[in-house]
Amino acid sequence: MVKLAVYIVLGIALALLQVSFFATLPYLNSLNFILIFLVYLTIKKNDAALIFALISGYILDVYSSYPFGMHILALFAVNFLANYIYFRILTNHRFFPIIFLITICIAIYHFLILSSISVLSFLKIYAKTQVWSGIVIKNIGLEIAYSIFFISVIYMIFYIARKKLNIYLITHRKNYE
Repeated sequence: MVKLAVYIVLGIALALLQVSFFATLPYLNSLNFILIFLVYLTIKKNDAALIFALISGYILDVYSSYPFGMHILALFAVNFLANYIYFRILTNHRFFPIIFLITICIAIYHFLILSSISVLSFLKIYAKTQVWSGIVIKNIGLEIAYSIFFISVIYMIFYIARKKLNIYLITHRKNYE
């Protein structure tokens, strides 16, 4: 129960940071921290992934100019597809398959959002907008590149810290005699 409360608070905080603080910084505005953390929760088989997707998608929908529910549905779909791809298709659960999974999830997320906007524009439910432009495709590519770099840096930090921690624990044993 405490973990669930932590993930709810983390979802609210991460969504609010993404739409307010990270959106103003030059490189962090291209990262989708909510999507990255949702994929992390999916990989860890955490039951709070759907609740995290619901809460963070709700906050993203509140601050978005898109019709309400787009981000929630896209995050739910990404959660289910990431779960299926990671546990049914990918056999090696190391660094490169996770990079591949993040790339696929970002592409699916943006494809769902942009295709939904295109359909709603075609049906004249939403104001006519051009969503499939070169700038949008370039921004999706930048988001994928920055996400891969961010995950690589985080992975290297944890890899180095784990090695140093293992060396420290091996060399500093206590004698209980």
